[in-house]
Amino acid sequence: MVGLLALVLVAGAAFAGSLGVRTLLERFGSGEGPAATEPATDGATTPAPETTPAPESSPDEEALANPVGCLPQAIDVVTTLDSTQVSAGSEVPAAVTVTNRGQVPCLLDVGHAALQMTVTSGEDQVWTSVECPAGSSEIPILLDIGAEEQRTLTWSGRRSAEGCPGDTTVAEAGTYVIEVALIVGESRVATEQALTLS
Repeated sequence: MVGLLALVLVAGAAFAGSLGVRTLLERFGSGEGPAATEPATDGATTPAPETTPAPESSPDEEALANPVGCLPQAIDVVTTLDSTQVSAGSEVPAAVTVTNRGQVPCLLDVGHAALQMTVTSGEDQVWTSVECPAGSSEIPILLDIGAEEQRTLTWSGRRSAEGCPGDTTVAEAGTYVIEVALIVGESRVATEQALTLS
């Protein structure tokens, strides 16, 4: 009888202990808690998507069939001299090439009022085609896409004056700059070449 009573007491103690542990776990948690989740990463950054520039729009048939005045940014002017060293008093021809770099044919004036040449030495203006024009004042042309117009402007080798008299002083030996400028709309498209007179 005493043995049976001891067995009941031991079982009751074990049950009470188990119940207490379960109560504590439910109240305060197991201490492990849910695992924090972090975004997976391999250390590499995601590249930004590449953007493709929009293609330039091509001129339509109407623009090709009805040319307008050339834009300054579509015109290229290049000057070439036969030689960059000549004798003082000699004529100096300058070959001028005007090219249409635009996407449509355009209208351009290459007469002496628009296509001008100036010769300087430092701050001294020695000669200008404005005072000594040659050819027609206006020469309108239609310049096709990629087409070139060839013109020649010639410096007499002398100083110029109003009315372009022929007995002006011969330019002395030294270094000069030849500038050719084409007036396109309200802008000037210009190019320069150095020249030495000996």
